[in-house]
Amino acid sequence: MSCTNLVTLNLRVNHLEGDLSAFNFSTLQCLNTLDLGNNNFTGTLPLSLYSCKSLTAVRLASNQLEGHISLAILVLRSLSFLSISTNKLTNITGAIRILKEVKNLTTLILTKNFMNEAIPNDENIIGEGFQNLQILALGGCNFTGQVPKWLAKLKNLEVLDLSQNRISGLIPSWLGSLPNIFYIDLFANLISGEFPKELTSLWALATQESNNQVDRSYLELLVFVMPNNATSQQRYNQLSSLPPAIYLRNNNLGGNIPEAPIAISSCVRSQPE
Repeated sequence: MSCTNLVTLNLRVNHLEGDLSAFNFSTLQCLNTLDLGNNNFTGTLPLSLYSCKSLTAVRLASNQLEGHISLAILVLRSLSFLSISTNKLTNITGAIRILKEVKNLTTLILTKNFMNEAIPNDENIIGEGFQNLQILALGGCNFTGQVPKWLAKLKNLEVLDLSQNRISGLIPSWLGSLPNIFYIDLFANLISGEFPKELTSLWALATQESNNQVDRSYLELLVFVMPNNATSQQRYNQLSSLPPAIYLRNNNLGGNIPEAPIAISSCVRSQPE
């Protein structure tokens, strides 16, 4: 904490431990990127971290952090990448209401938190928020409810992970109206009904032209994915590297798959960290 000129701190994948909320990050005013993922930190999200106003990317994934998202995070106006997956956070409704106000957020990964809560479905919960969001991962939370209606407002969304929950109901046809989405993971839910024909017209999945025009900007931090039947994680540092796919395995779908120019993948699934 005495390295006051520190810009990047990456201590990912170690055996570090301790109460993270007891650390004083306020001396690191130049800090831009913080990655403490895959350690054994406990405690709550450290309030002193929000004094690092230059932060653009934060990963605290795969620790043992508890508590909830605080309003104090709104002071991080440059924050673009946030991953707190595989912890013990609570109150997903409060988290969405707060994080929608982080205007520059492009990547939000909250998988394996908020266990057994109901996923908020009020289409007005985000207002005009999340307009820059490109990656949203809410898998592995055992959420109940239906595919949230407010997702229809995320016109820049490209990657959506709602896998390994208890989401029921139908696959909403409005998913087909999201102009940039090319990766949809609904694996292992309780979804029923038919495959909506509207998904067959997803531009980002149906045409080579869309692949040529996908946003190839680099992510602030690598996204790590462990596909089924793989022995090691795959690393993605830009959106265009992720495989275009729709994952629907382990649901209660019926009927026919409509004829379409896209390939529906059911052999491999993955979950971002």
